[in-house]
Amino acid sequence: MHTHKVMAGVLALLGVERKSLKSWNDVRLRLNRDLVHEILEFDCMDQSPETLGERWAESVRASKGIDIDDLLTTAPYPIQAMARWMMAMRLVMQVVITIDAEAHPPDRPAADTNGEAAAPIAEEPTPLERGESLQELLQGAGEV
Repeated sequence: MHTHKVMAGVLALLGVERKSLKSWNDVRLRLNRDLVHEILEFDCMDQSPETLGERWAESVRASKGIDIDDLLTTAPYPIQAMARWMMAMRLVMQVVITIDAEAHPPDRPAADTNGEAAAPIAEEPTPLERGESLQELLQGAGEV
């Protein structure tokens, strides 16, 4: 079961629709040399932040329920490698999305009637800023 969820999470990061990965056979059909090339050539900078966010969320949903700590110690090495790549890419995606959000802040409200600038909009801290562990992020994936 972990194998299916890990590979569905990897494929979702690469842009495969999670809905098309419901069964192990759906995933298995995509396991070929082309997948290795896609993984090696994957570059977050080639995607818009919106696309990255969608793929990140789909990957988290596809791999919901995985005990990542257990998986990284007991799963077969190829699955461990795929899980590590998936988690690394999610972190890179989060950094790219965060940098883009800081570089392009949402429009601020106009100045109030007294000519003073409106108070800045409070931004919610990211999971990493709140100190959430990787396991907590994965457990909360269904709420993304």
